[in-house]
Amino acid sequence: MMKTMKQIPTMLVALMAAMLSFTSCNTESDNYQLTEEEIQKGFLTVAGYYDGKVIFQKNLADGSTTIKADSLDVSWRIDTDSTLTIYHLPASSLCEFISNDQKELKEALTRATPQTLECLIGFVQLNPIGFLVNPKPITYDVEYGGQWHKVEFRFWINSYSSCGIYNTADRSLSMQVLMGAIFVDGEQKNSYLTESVVPLIFKNKI
Repeated sequence: MMKTMKQIPTMLVALMAAMLSFTSCNTESDNYQLTEEEIQKGFLTVAGYYDGKVIFQKNLADGSTTIKADSLDVSWRIDTDSTLTIYHLPASSLCEFISNDQKELKEALTRATPQTLECLIGFVQLNPIGFLVNPKPITYDVEYGGQWHKVEFRFWINSYSSCGIYNTADRSLSMQVLMGAIFVDGEQKNSYLTESVVPLIFKNKI
């Protein structure tokens, strides 16, 4: 069940500040790459299974600029120093910014079976531990208008705004990915989106 959480807006702002700091640090040190030993050190610290939340901003119908967000339960696993798997990702976390002109599609996505989001990752820093997250496309089979359709969401890749940060002090892991395109039955339909970038935040402790 979807739950509105009053503390999420403050957390979103704090996490976005951390992401900006992560971006700044790595922009200034583009020439440095972690050694294999450093990559393994980072991986072994964060490896394993996590239960947490996917947090997504609400699209307010009244046009308010107030940030409101919802969250849903998800889990993920970091299996290797280059792979991350997010399990049972609900399509409802991705469809908030689909235009109301596409009401049937939007409603169908809220009923869709959650899917697995496969991601490639790359460790780029150790203090704090940070890694880039490159999600692969995710597809949902939905029925609306009397037919079944394949709806695919695609994400930004190779961006320091799509990343994970691990806090060794409290063992918390925060990640952000950015959805930027939607395809319906193989045809790009970005006109269906009311925002060009839709962030999803994952956090194992809230």
